[in-house]
Amino acid sequence: MSRLARWGLVPSGLALLASLVVAARPVQAAGCATAGHVYVRSAAGLHQSGYEGNQQFGVPVVVLSPYGSLALSIGGNGLKKDTQIFYQITKFGDYWYTSNSFRLTGSNCVHNEVSIGSLSASEPGQYLLRASYTAGNTGAPINAEPVVLLVVPAIP
Repeated sequence: MSRLARWGLVPSGLALLASLVVAARPVQAAGCATAGHVYVRSAAGLHQSGYEGNQQFGVPVVVLSPYGSLALSIGGNGLKKDTQIFYQITKFGDYWYTSNSFRLTGSNCVHNEVSIGSLSASEPGQYLLRASYTAGNTGAPINAEPVVLLVVPAIP
């Protein structure tokens, strides 16, 4: 064993050759920085239940003032390029409203936020917002994932 090898040193010619071999590997497509998830933003903050349907955070609950309204927007990260977010809002388990985001996810796996309207205190009840999307890293379809529960109390 040479002195250089014993001390972990490599002659400069071999180090250069090794770096060229590493650099010559084919470039792989970059994946998404996070697992897929959809979130809802409101004046009360950012709300998400987890990643790719795992509900690790539980379904967040947002209670509105009985005298106001709450503007909502929806967005996502870790989503498949050129796909949309489809969302549904149900009241007490009954169909209430459904739509899509009308925007496509970019090549960076980010679905920029888009306004989905306001929830008014004029209709008291519990509204569950669910989202369907395609995860960017796995390509898995995530269907009807609960994202946030919005509670509108009755006016006292």
